[in-house]
Amino acid sequence: MQESVAAGKTLNQEQKEAMRSKPTLAAIIDDLEHLCAPLAAALVKELSTVKASDACSWSFNSYSFI
Repeated sequence: MQESVAAGKTLNQEQKEAMRSKPTLAAIIDDLEHLCAPLAAALVKELSTVKASDACSWSFNSYSFI
């Protein structure tokens, strides 16, 4: 779209709205990318505290299906 504007072409309303929201969306994406590593580390830490036997303590054999 930026190339179209630079070439002198007109944009429709949807394209204009997309161009207006581009800086906001770029900032949101940047913020989410910065949160990814700390959240992944916290998830790994949390999951390492859960014992596998506790996480899978039930089985289908303990229930009867009629």
